Amino acid sequence: MAENKKSFVLYTDIIHVFANLTDDEAGKLVKHLLMYVNDLNPQTDNRIIQIAFEPIKLQLKRDLKHWESVIDKRKGAGKLGGLAKASKTKQSLANLAVNVNVNDTVTVNVNNINIPFDSFWNLYNKKVGDKKKSEIKWKKLKDEERKKIIDTLPLFLNSITDKQYQPFPETYLNNKRWNDEIIENINSNKKHYFLSSPFGKWNGNLSEEEYKAKTLTGHWTLIKVENV
Repeated sequence: MAENKKSFVLYTDIIHVFANLTDDEAGKLVKHLLMYVNDLNPQTDNRIIQIAFEPIKLQLKRDLKHWESVIDKRKGAGKLGGLAKASKTKQSLANLAVNVNVNDTVTVNVNNINIPFDSFWNLYNKKVGDKKKSEIKWKKLKDEERKKIIDTLPLFLNSITDKQYQPFPETYLNNKRWNDEIIENINSNKKHYFLSSPFGKWNGNLSEEEYKAKTLTGHWTLIKVENV
């Protein structure tokens, strides 16, 4: 965090992320968050925590830019106010007046990416190849393509019985593998989930880990779950 900044905002809609975590995972996420805002540079190998923390981190960065812009405005207003007091006429005062509203909304350009690249990179869990090229490709995708990737990726990865045959991330993106027909890898640890989102309904067999990964984006709401 910035120097002399002793607090931060955590928005209520983050409950959708915490709702899909176990109590243990939620505790680890809170600990990771507090270490981050105290500039302790936390590191974790937990893929669920990495994915869950990414949207929180981006919001914290946006809020920090907003806070810094307000501070800059106040400093500028102070300098201009001093000049105004030294002026001799009301016209000079009017010309030098600066209206600073601490509730101003500051728009930060984040390339309008609905899902950050690191969410895909961590979920894909095969950190090989040229990461920079993969990120460039990710940013060129449409919002609905990125959403479909995150929604279908758990099933795609689970369908691969031997990890050596999992394509490199860049290959997956270049070949648009999210459009593949997925043949599920049948195992006994799955349940039949019925989900809903603003974009439609979905149902299928998922393991608990696949369900958590699929719903971390916040698009999906659980309707019901049945044993397979």
